[in-house]
Amino acid sequence: MTDRQLHRRPYHENNSKKYKIRLSGFFREVYLLFREQIRITDLYVRSDLTTDFERVTVSAAMVNIGEADVNYSLYAPVDVKIEQGSVTVNGTETIKINVNFPMLWNDETPYLYHLELQCGKVCFRQGISLRRFEVEMSCGARLQ
Repeated sequence: MTDRQLHRRPYHENNSKKYKIRLSGFFREVYLLFREQIRITDLYVRSDLTTDFERVTVSAAMVNIGEADVNYSLYAPVDVKIEQGSVTVNGTETIKINVNFPMLWNDETPYLYHLELQCGKVCFRQGISLRRFEVEMSCGARLQ
């Protein structure tokens, strides 16, 4: 045996080769999800502030498989319900909710609004930060 063979580290301890192990089978947890046939598959939430920061429009675009009734509710950061409603979605639909005098999000007061969507037995709860980020040539980047 040579001196080089005596000081060789085992294969699994060598950092450069430990991710190259070829194994077969499942070695992590696997989840099987059984979902309803009619469901929301995609959700995109956007907030648009006015220039005087007195009004914001929250728009939620969703893609639905099949025709279904979707109930929605928007909650303020203090868990007060601002608006609720129902809409029938078949394909793509956008919900627009207006909020007057919103509490804006920043790093000192991170206020989060919550949008709840319910389609059948499934309920989504999405946190929304109401803010505006803009880049101006004169002063650089600004978060409001």
